Amino acid sequence: MKHSIKIILGIGTLFGVYLYSKNQTPKEFLNQIQNQYKLTKNNLRIFNRSLNETKQSWGKFKGQLPKVNKAINDSTKNLDETMFQIEPRVEEINKYFQKINRNN
Repeated sequence: MKHSIKIILGIGTLFGVYLYSKNQTPKEFLNQIQNQYKLTKNNLRIFNRSLNETKQSWGKFKGQLPKVNKAINDSTKNLDETMFQIEPRVEEINKYFQKINRNN
């Protein structure tokens, strides 16, 4: 019992020294702790709201991926078809340039 009383008195003394060094009353200290708690709680609420909005946006983005992939595949297919059609003409143009370069 004596040991626990000594611990409590030691903690009280340290708390008093802390308050004295900060020029605070116990009421001001409790108000500061309460304000910090409210601020932290509000910040946590804002963070959770932002996290939920981010998750919703990510879900919408993932929902659009099939459309994007289809558009990319269609564009790639069209580009390949165009290159297939242009390739013989490019070869002909290269032949003409080679002939012109040989003649010069």
